[in-house]
Amino acid sequence: MGALINTSKNTIIASTVEVASGFQKRNKGLLGRTSLENGKALWIPNSYFSVHTFFMKFSLDLIFVDRNLVVQTVKTHVPPWRLVFAHWRSFSVFEMAAGQLTPDKVEKGDILSVGH
Repeated sequence: MGALINTSKNTIIASTVEVASGFQKRNKGLLGRTSLENGKALWIPNSYFSVHTFFMKFSLDLIFVDRNLVVQTVKTHVPPWRLVFAHWRSFSVFEMAAGQLTPDKVEKGDILSVGH
């Protein structure tokens, strides 16, 4: 899939987005991977308002968005073995390796898009 773009700030958050569609891919997420390259993100639709980092081998940056890809919550440097709750309006989450997100890239209320 294409890039993750913050249309509110006109910036690219991730150059490549992988979509975890289907129950099995959503359930697995990034489990089993030892890292995720800088500039890449995993989009987990229908994750609603929580994710876990149990059994993960690296820390994550997370962007929780609603159905319209409006940012509800941003969590950075989430270590393994955590349960993370976001805003109740969250519908899906973008996961990337820790250190990718800064306030100048994304913050609550920003509108995102996935495209080329």
